[in-house]
Amino acid sequence: MISSANHPTIALPITQTDRQTARTFAQEQPTPAKAEQVYLNTLAVLVVQHYLDLLEIPTNLANSYSWSPMGRLCANIADLDLPPWGRLECRPLRESERQCLIPPEVWSDRIGYVVVQLDRDCRQGTVLGFSAIAAPHLSLAQLAPLDQLLQTLHQTTPVAASPQVRLTQWFDQVFEQGWQTITELLNPAQLSPAFRSRTPEPQPAAFTVRSIDVHRAKLIDLGVNLGQTAVVLLVELHPEADDRINVHLRVYPANGNLYLPAGVQLVLLDATGEMASTVIAREADNYLQLRLIGQPGEAFAVTLALNQVSVTEQFRI
Repeated sequence: MISSANHPTIALPITQTDRQTARTFAQEQPTPAKAEQVYLNTLAVLVVQHYLDLLEIPTNLANSYSWSPMGRLCANIADLDLPPWGRLECRPLRESERQCLIPPEVWSDRIGYVVVQLDRDCRQGTVLGFSAIAAPHLSLAQLAPLDQLLQTLHQTTPVAASPQVRLTQWFDQVFEQGWQTITELLNPAQLSPAFRSRTPEPQPAAFTVRSIDVHRAKLIDLGVNLGQTAVVLLVELHPEADDRINVHLRVYPANGNLYLPAGVQLVLLDATGEMASTVIAREADNYLQLRLIGQPGEAFAVTLALNQVSVTEQFRI
């Protein structure tokens, strides 16, 4: 094994369960090269998670982009969510390599970068060091001691959790700040397109909304490094006869755009943070939609993501 220069490292075993998880993720990929990338990335994330577990630093695999099937497929990512600080990138390094690749898609939205060296059989991972800044390649000499990671977490302002939106209050006309009427954010032509339509819908003669009990929309800014891209999240509530609430989630283009940016993801998360379902915009999609039915009091979350930018809204029915 290669030692990181001039400071201690820590070696941890990679369990059979870890390797099986990595194989499962790898088998989902379309090419052998992508499968190997996902396999190594997954192992690096798990090694760092085990290391942070020893330090009693909380992690959330389920909320990491690397634990999303779409995230793994669309990008070279190996992030680990550290609530409440943000995302730590865990980059793998093989025994024969002297520099660690940092792909452009992870140069932002990261607390920093931890390099994990994997042995030939992927039975041991050595956490070599930490870098607070991104570079196309990190050499071993550029890595700071692991203590620097702890100092960075201590100095980093935790990301505030978004407040829960209480949906049942909407029936009493009580709305949280930022949630507006449909007419304030969308034009009439946007409200009746065929799902995933490839051609513009005709302009309706009058502005009409389907018969629903309550609905509100919110402008979601996905503009960091993306030319101020924004979308509109629309939430519609339909009470059912058995006291359950049918929730319709839709995402529309904002600012008069006809189509959503290709690659925008609408992700539904359950109360534990596990991904329940997801849809992604293709070229010329004019809206995305997901639905769920729940009982009053049940919690869920919705994440809107484009490349490495994401916004999560927390809800309670």
